[in-house]
Parts: sequence; structure tokens; C-alpha cells
Amino acid sequence: MLSFAIEIPYLDGAESTALNELKISFSGQWTVAKETDEPAVKQLFSINDFSLEETIPVSGELYHQRRIMDDGQLLFVVNTDTTNSTNVIVNAKGKQLIKMDLQTGECSQLPAIEDKGQLSFEIKLPPVGSALYFTIVRSKSKYI
Repeated sequence: MLSFAIEIPYLDGAESTALNELKISFSGQWTVAKETDEPAVKQLFSINDFSLEETIPVSGELYHQRRIMDDGQLLFVVNTDTTNSTNVIVNAKGKQLIKMDLQTGECSQLPAIEDKGQLSFEIKLPPVGSALYFTIVRSKSKYI
């Protein structure tokens, strides 16, 4: 269980000690954090074969959607901020990286750092920008 409150005084809108008692009973399974970027929170939500790290200082408003397929991962990213760009470092399972042009449908292979089946690459999105990427798990696949 992950909680961002030390004490939880209400349950279903009424004062109750039930959640605090549950927290004491299962203290080994209960994590309390103050911020979402604390290491304990990151560990609970991390995935070994995929991560997104926004560069510091964080700007823009980044959202992503990922689909895992047999031959790779499809990654759609969008910056919904109307004034600020955003930069993100992506680490994903794969051996090749393809960017799909959302206007023309053209596909192009992009450079990425590949190490033991993991790709690392940077995405820079302008305000209200979006992009679609495909990481291929097999080397020398002919997608483009």
C-alpha cells in the first residue's frame, strides 16, 4: 500500500481509525511518502524494461501511451503545454528505433544507444507537439 498521508482519519467520509489500524497491522507492506518523486515511490512504480525521465528543469506537460507487441513497443508521446517545450529520456526494450511521421506516415530509423537489448534515446517535443516511436526487439528488422 502506498500512502501520501501519515494519518488517515476518514473512511467513506466519516471519522474512523480503521485505516490507521490496517496500516499498523500491515506495516511491512505499507509505504508512506511525502512526494511522488521519492525513491520508494519510484521503486513501486518502476518497470525494468521501460522508463521515462523528464530532464531537469521539468517543463511542458508530458503524457505517453505505450503498447507492447511481440516484435517491439509502440510509444506515443504528447506535450499538452501551449507555451513550454519538454525533453525526456526514454529507456525501452529494443535493438532499433523508428520514428513514424504523424503527418506523412513515413518511417525513419533514428540513432539510439543500445546496450544488452535496451535502447536509450531523447525526445524533444515543442509546445502542443506529439510523436510516435517504435522500438524493435530484433536486430536488423526491415520495417522501413
